[in-house]
Amino acid sequence: MNTTFNHVKPLYEQAYDLVKRLILYGKIAPGEKVIVAKLADDLNISRTPLREAFRQLLKEQLVTVDRNGVLRVIDLEFDDLDALYDCRKITEKEFIANITTSISDANLLRIEQQIDYAKRLSNEQPDECIEFFVNVYSILIDACTNRRLAQLVQSVHSLLLIYVAPTIRESFTERIAEQEQLLFAMQSRDESKAIQAITSIIESERNRGIVYLNERSLDT
Repeated sequence: MNTTFNHVKPLYEQAYDLVKRLILYGKIAPGEKVIVAKLADDLNISRTPLREAFRQLLKEQLVTVDRNGVLRVIDLEFDDLDALYDCRKITEKEFIANITTSISDANLLRIEQQIDYAKRLSNEQPDECIEFFVNVYSILIDACTNRRLAQLVQSVHSLLLIYVAPTIRESFTERIAEQEQLLFAMQSRDESKAIQAITSIIESERNRGIVYLNERSLDT
């Protein structure tokens, strides 16, 4: 993962983008203690923009701080997993219905190209595999005409990447096939099939998360 900083964006924004990716992609593990000074040295960045980045991540609930001021990445929990997928079930049916009727042919082509690229990826390229899902959802979010709904979906989806990242290798081919079924429904402008496809995706992802957490609890 590229950790080079440039002068185009403010440094604290670059720090925020990078640390968020490190968390969502599992490079900073769930539940891991974060020492800002050490991370600043590792990333070759000053502490001030990094502290600003963590203030934003606290607002997004990607990190927590205890009464002693210790920063930690949020841990993975069954209750949190269920709550997030319940949010997906509530929001994404309307989200996909909105997109199916409004998404442009150009954006459908972009998703198709992302899927074609993903089919050529190896399970040994986990960062690129995760990037596939980020890119597809970015296209969908941009295509949604209800911006408030798009913001809600984006917030939930970002948090769920923490649960997706550890299981990406084991089920990547299945996940591509699921996204392809959703694409076919949107290409045909079939709202009912699109809702059915996203509902199936949500249940499959929830089940994968539960299996992972069960296995993780046995290892601890």
